[in-house]
Amino acid sequence: MFWRKSKSVHDRDLGLLTCHRKPFVHWASENIPTPAGDVLINVPGSEVAPSASALALAKKLLAQPQAVVASAISYVRGNPTAQEFIEGEGDLTLDGFSFTDVPGAFHVSLALSKWPDAMINVEFLEGIPCGVSLAD
Repeated sequence: MFWRKSKSVHDRDLGLLTCHRKPFVHWASENIPTPAGDVLINVPGSEVAPSASALALAKKLLAQPQAVVASAISYVRGNPTAQEFIEGEGDLTLDGFSFTDVPGAFHVSLALSKWPDAMINVEFLEGIPCGVSLAD
């Protein structure tokens, strides 16, 4: 059986990014230190390289993520379905960011301190939260 070795690139600001092909082609980081804590990111791209526009947005956002993270947490706290989902499950904590091919679009991934499998993803477009998805 032949296995393709994952391609990796080193970005000066984001560190090592590795290409993953499933369930779609994307590039995943190792832990990246930010002022809001260590995070993981996913950016779209081809099997050749990560998307240049997504990398640019990631770098801009990760330089000062605190306002976006605070906005994501506020959005979750203001959503009745999300409130029911997180009730009694501990504190919301930053887990990472996912970027898309849509200009200005990204997701902030949050976790719960008492429920390790829970995921809360807040969608942003042009810096404004516009949706939330909940999963466990």
